[in-house]
Amino acid sequence: MNKSKQLDSYSVLIICQYLKTPEDFINIICVCKKLNETLKKFRWNPISIKTKKLFPLIQTQHLYFPTDERIPTIEFYCYDCKITFSRFFFTSNKQKTKFKCIEYTLNDRMKFGNKIPKLIKSFGKELFADSKLEKIIPCSPRPHCSIINNLNNNILNSVNENPQLNHSKHQSVSLNLQPDFLEDSANEPTDQQKEENKKFLQIPSHIQSIGSDCFLNCSSLTFIKLSNEITELGNGAFKNCAKVSHLILSTNITSLPPTLCYGCHSLSQISFPPYLVSIGDNAFAQCTNLVSVQLPQTITSIGSFAFCGCSSLRSVNIPCINKINPYTFSECFSLYQISIPSTVTSIDVCAFKKCTSLTQINLCSSLVKFGDSCFYQCHYRLFKDYILPERCFINYN
Repeated sequence: MNKSKQLDSYSVLIICQYLKTPEDFINIICVCKKLNETLKKFRWNPISIKTKKLFPLIQTQHLYFPTDERIPTIEFYCYDCKITFSRFFFTSNKQKTKFKCIEYTLNDRMKFGNKIPKLIKSFGKELFADSKLEKIIPCSPRPHCSIINNLNNNILNSVNENPQLNHSKHQSVSLNLQPDFLEDSANEPTDQQKEENKKFLQIPSHIQSIGSDCFLNCSSLTFIKLSNEITELGNGAFKNCAKVSHLILSTNITSLPPTLCYGCHSLSQISFPPYLVSIGDNAFAQCTNLVSVQLPQTITSIGSFAFCGCSSLRSVNIPCINKINPYTFSECFSLYQISIPSTVTSIDVCAFKKCTSLTQINLCSSLVKFGDSCFYQCHYRLFKDYILPERCFINYN
């Protein structure tokens, strides 16, 4: 008869990495006496803490949320969450603190100006909303890089080392520091360059993500090309940029968020990432100038309303998805041909509603579910070879 095996202390430490609450850790040390000292073996906290009571011997405090407070008696700190540049700037003891992602927010831009520090990895919410930019392109290797410039590291280090400038209570100091901290007189742009800088944004290579509504309502924007260093886009990043005609996405993006290009009425060309997996709800809704879309076959999910109201869209290849969600292609008045792949088992509510130009559609035998009004105002004769519920053609919404 096999004897039951017991976990050793090392295995318990591994298990502890997956625990979520203080109660979980307390419960595990109550299992048996030999586990009583388990929490004293931790040198960093795997969950958010307010005191050292749970992990008394930690040397590094990890801060997982912006609201987490630092424990003064701990030697080192690591911010695992996004923090604003302002918070970084006024954080004391930077030499013993690691910042995984510093975000440049609209508030930071108002305080410190348009020049993006080199340590920034993320553009914050609405950072450039309503601006008069005309083009967004990757940063060139030139020393002077449009409105995007590196911080003077020597000055930054002197700020870090000066306790009078480094203490969070001295927020008023930032106003006096701003010219020296952010301007480099040796690379002062000319008047002509300043005018150009208002129209062109060169995104530096250290930027990895773009926040929600970052370029919302940029009414003069016509061209967007993202560097391959960018891996994440926020909801509505380019929403209502009515003059954008070309969008070249980073090849390292795997998911497009909801309302990414909602209301981009001039958008006619999109270069999709080769390994794209999902497209969010309303991502390209009301892109009325979009004529053709070539989607990567790696896509497994297309959200509701994703291409709703793309009135000029004539052709689209549907990849091997399992379901066509509600209103995905509704009001695509120019769509004339659709082939449903054999992987699709469900066409949801109003998926092709008012696709009045459809002249050819191929339905596969794998389809088992049809939503109400999914083919409302589509020509009946297209379905003469198929048996579909009457509700597919009646307007219920």
